[in-house]
Amino acid sequence: AGVGKSNIVEQWAEEHGLTIHTIEAHTLNPEALLGIPDIHPTKKGMVMRRLSTELLEPLSKPNTVLFIDEYNRADYQTRFYFGNLAKYHTMPIPALGEEETQEIFGKYGQIKNGKLYFNNLIMVVGAQNPYSDVYTGTNELDSAELERFKLRPVIADPLAVLRHFRKKFAAEAQLDRKDGDEESALMW
Repeated sequence: AGVGKSNIVEQWAEEHGLTIHTIEAHTLNPEALLGIPDIHPTKKGMVMRRLSTELLEPLSKPNTVLFIDEYNRADYQTRFYFGNLAKYHTMPIPALGEEETQEIFGKYGQIKNGKLYFNNLIMVVGAQNPYSDVYTGTNELDSAELERFKLRPVIADPLAVLRHFRKKFAAEAQLDRKDGDEESALMW
C-alpha cells in the first residue's frame, strides 16, 4: 500500500496515449458487471434480461486499458470475470436469443458463443496489496488466477515517488503562488 501502483499505471497509459478505465474491484459484485436484472416484454412474452452497465461502454472504446485496483479484495466470482477479461478479453453474457443479445450487447463488441469479445481492449492491469492479516479484506489468489496476469512486484522508491508528486502537483503550487497563496502552494 502507498507505493504508487495506481499512479504508475495511470502515468504509463498517459505516456502511451492509451485510455485508462479504472475500477475499484472491491466495490463490485458479479451482478454489477452485467447489470441489473430487468423484466423486458417481447413478442414471446416477458423475459428477464440484464441491462448493460457502465463497464461495457468504456471497454469498447479504442486503445483502452482496464485498471483493476485492489483486485484481490474482490470476491472470487467477480475476480473470475476480471480474469477472463485479462486473459481472453471476453465476458460471458446472458442468453437472450440472438436478436435480443445483439441489440443489447452488440454495440460493445463481437458476440460469439455466449461471450462478448472486447476487440479494442488492449490489456487488463490488476493491482493488489499482499495477502495477509495486515491488509484487511485481501484474498489469496489461486494459481489459475495468477496465470492470467504477468506478475510485477512494485517496491517503493521514495525518491521516485517524490519526483512523481513534485511533477504532478507543481502546476497547482505555481497557480497558488501566482494568486499569492504561499501557504496553499507549500501544501502542494
